[in-house]
Amino acid sequence: MEILAFILGISTIAFIVVVVVMFMNSKKIKELNKQIENLKSTCNEIYSNINNLENRTLDTIKEVELNQLRENEDIIRFVDSRVDKLEDKIYKNFDIKQNQSKNY
Repeated sequence: MEILAFILGISTIAFIVVVVVMFMNSKKIKELNKQIENLKSTCNEIYSNINNLENRTLDTIKEVELNQLRENEDIIRFVDSRVDKLEDKIYKNFDIKQNQSKNY
């Protein structure tokens, strides 16, 4: 009888220990699941921020390229007008056309 009582006592203690360990593990697993969900939401926020930054960067690059094209066109127009004015001045100062017409 003593052996039976001893075995029942040990098995009761072992059962209680197993139940307590199960509840502790369950609690830890819930905490870990919460941490995983927090990490997932943080990762999603980071990815969305990266995508927004990438979109803004692409928009800025396009804007800079357009500004560069406009500036290049303005420079070309300016240089062209200066060359035209210089050409007119050269023709007026040297009077090439009139001199040639007098000779003929």
